[in-house]
Amino acid sequence: MEPFTATFTTPDGALLTYEIAGKEHLQKAPERKPFIFVCGMSNRRCDFDTLVPVIARTRPGESTILIILLTYDHRGIGDSKLPKGNNAISIEIMAKDLMHLISHLGWKQVVVCGFSMGGVITQQLVLLPYHPISPQPLPFKITHVVLAGTLCSPSIFLDESGQWNGKVGLKFPKLEDTSAGKGRPLTDDEKKELVRPTVEQGFDKVWLGDQRNKERLAYIMDRMIVKRPTRTIVAQSLAMLRFKLPSYSSTSLLPPPPIGPEVLIIHGRGDGITPWACAEELLRRIPHSRIVKEDEIDHLDYGHNWHEYFDSERWVGVLDGFIGEPLMQAKL
Repeated sequence: MEPFTATFTTPDGALLTYEIAGKEHLQKAPERKPFIFVCGMSNRRCDFDTLVPVIARTRPGESTILIILLTYDHRGIGDSKLPKGNNAISIEIMAKDLMHLISHLGWKQVVVCGFSMGGVITQQLVLLPYHPISPQPLPFKITHVVLAGTLCSPSIFLDESGQWNGKVGLKFPKLEDTSAGKGRPLTDDEKKELVRPTVEQGFDKVWLGDQRNKERLAYIMDRMIVKRPTRTIVAQSLAMLRFKLPSYSSTSLLPPPPIGPEVLIIHGRGDGITPWACAEELLRRIPHSRIVKEDEIDHLDYGHNWHEYFDSERWVGVLDGFIGEPLMQAKL
């Protein structure tokens, strides 16, 4: 069955386009908590195309995995729009977008999986009630959080003056390089060559060197040049350099269960965008979290785009185990 697609207008006028896979199960299995994918920088909702259909195929009684999945485009990218006359983009704004969208859908309990920038947005969402200036209570409960290829502080990206150090993080073509060349618009092939380094940065050398992935990489390249405005991506990148998450307490960034969600970290040692040190920091700052272990998948030497590695059924098993397991202490 095709995903249900709709739009939602936020209080400040942004138009969010979203899809729900498995919507037909909402009435059949109301006890199931919807699973929400939160995109990373430059991502669109279609970028989870290998994983979403596999999870959505799961039926009640087969496992604890969620069968109702929400994916959406952040404001200003894909099929979503910025408010008229307002180009502001920040982690807090995008977290409130998600809060308003979940509230609009009327869901009372959810599981949220945030990838890369989406992981920062997810943490900000959990922490909205603890905002030091304008706390915002959530009209729903987040029971589980998956933080994939993400971080909790931009410090690893910054030099001593607070500017991007250029050593880590997602690297994009310069804005002037993506504009018309020699008085004409760039061709699709020229656009793809410009974004190729950015796309390839999401994978490790082993994945890129495997001829079996050649067709998949070409497909991702084709998709990368569609409905991803450069100015929005630049605004997202600036948001990632400027965010500062409030902390729940002096001992934990996020509130532990039963107040807050259980937390699973997915992070590859071959991640060239958010290094392994980011996962270590998450584990230190969220003591009740745990990280996916080698015996749950094949190995930990995967790149940033974790969902493109291994068989998708393997990731479903990881998520299924996390959602159904008792709380575990974080260990590397």
